Amino acid sequence: MSLEIFLFHLELLATSQSQKNLTPDWGMISAIIGFATLLAAIIIGIIQIVITKFPKKEIKEIKCIEISSVSLVKVDKKIANELEIFFQGKKIKYLTFTVLRVYNSGDLPITPSDFVRPISLIFTPIITTTEIIKAEILNATEHLQPIIEVKNNIIELEPLLMNSGDSFDISIITNLEENNINIDSRIVGIQNIKIEEGRVEVIDSFSSRSKQEAQSPPTQDFVRILLIISLVIYLIILSI
Repeated sequence: MSLEIFLFHLELLATSQSQKNLTPDWGMISAIIGFATLLAAIIIGIIQIVITKFPKKEIKEIKCIEISSVSLVKVDKKIANELEIFFQGKKIKYLTFTVLRVYNSGDLPITPSDFVRPISLIFTPIITTTEIIKAEILNATEHLQPIIEVKNNIIELEPLLMNSGDSFDISIITNLEENNINIDSRIVGIQNIKIEEGRVEVIDSFSSRSKQEAQSPPTQDFVRILLIISLVIYLIILSI
């Protein structure tokens, strides 16, 4: 065999070996994919167990939102002696309209027995009963029947059952230049309630439950099925 022929065969062998090395090992790739699938299923299962063992802490909370406060009448002091304005038969210098929304923003119901002291809206500075012209309940959640009573400078809410998402509005008209209101209450499991400014969406019990269900983690049965399917796929790939 001549040297040229030997070198030709050697080059051909090297080229063949190089092409063989470039050929993907599909068996190894399939095994890696199967293992990754199984590992992902195991991780999801562990997360589900952790969520089940350590569920989200349920919150007990009431919020009071000032959704509107408007000065309807304000008589300038320069013409106060020359101008008389009456509202429902009462002479007024000011007329201020405020709407507060009270709602159970937590996950737990609040029962009448939870109220050590009722929710009271206290107007400051101290005023007389004639300056709270009108106070009424509006937009209460279905079957919710809040009752309020006006006492001196206080609007008091009788203890009541409020399920998660229940809400109602308190409409207040006063003969005050502006309504400065503080809240006094003592409710089991709830810190002091403060009036917040802003707008809040009415949340009914049904939509609240639906939202919680939509955000709930996968069930244990679903995780078991996923684990079984992943294991079967992994074993099939290994047998190929």
